[in-house]
Amino acid sequence: PVTGLASARGYGEPLTGKLGPPDGANFVSVLLGNPEDLYLLATDAGYGFICAFDDLVSRNKAGKLVLAVPDRARILPPLPVTGLETDRLAAVGSGGRLLLFAAKDLPRLSKGKGNKILDLPGEERLAALTLVPPGRGVVLAAGKRDLKLKPADLENYAGERGRRGKPLPRGFQRVERVTVAPIAQQNNQNPAIQQWLGEIGLDQPQIVQHAERADRINQLVQPPPVSSQPLDHPIGGGDRQRDQQKPGGETDRDVRSLG
Repeated sequence: PVTGLASARGYGEPLTGKLGPPDGANFVSVLLGNPEDLYLLATDAGYGFICAFDDLVSRNKAGKLVLAVPDRARILPPLPVTGLETDRLAAVGSGGRLLLFAAKDLPRLSKGKGNKILDLPGEERLAALTLVPPGRGVVLAAGKRDLKLKPADLENYAGERGRRGKPLPRGFQRVERVTVAPIAQQNNQNPAIQQWLGEIGLDQPQIVQHAERADRINQLVQPPPVSSQPLDHPIGGGDRQRDQQKPGGETDRDVRSLG
């Protein structure tokens, strides 16, 4: 239970204080969830399965064996499964191939090696995984370059579980990670928002220029023109009216020369 963990500031309590891993073991991930929550466990050998959080719970300080790891393989960070019936799994191999298939095609197990996710010939490894909700795209990162695949683009990589997948474009043969693309804003489809943007001068696309290198980004945004007329705003209107009624046009806010 997490109630036993320290709540003060600092580095926290060592995990070895609660757990007794074998010699040479290292911690890949720390999970927090309810007994019925689902997680996808996989190795870079290309195998994996879906289990419940309750399957990972152990009363023994040494833990229990859940995922069978082949020789020279490593465990990938577990993925929370929130839409088993609708989400699809995007798997990228070290050879630069991408495969997309339904997450429910993976078996539900309490322990074991799992089923084949991606066909990996030779020394290839499973480089990255992510679960893609319906109507969402992905972003592939390879070095300092990113490739965004829209939902329609992803359909070109759809196939059956355990297949080879299709090659990615040139320059993205060594993908380091894959993430779900953020939801695009749909402000231009709302007439009320579009009218408001037009009133403040932001209804037209803004010019944004940036360098290719992430550390040399230089964004230039053209601001809307500023009106020379005073704004008709209810706040402060009483002070402006009193200033205009003073004889000679003098106000408390007049700036005069000291000479």
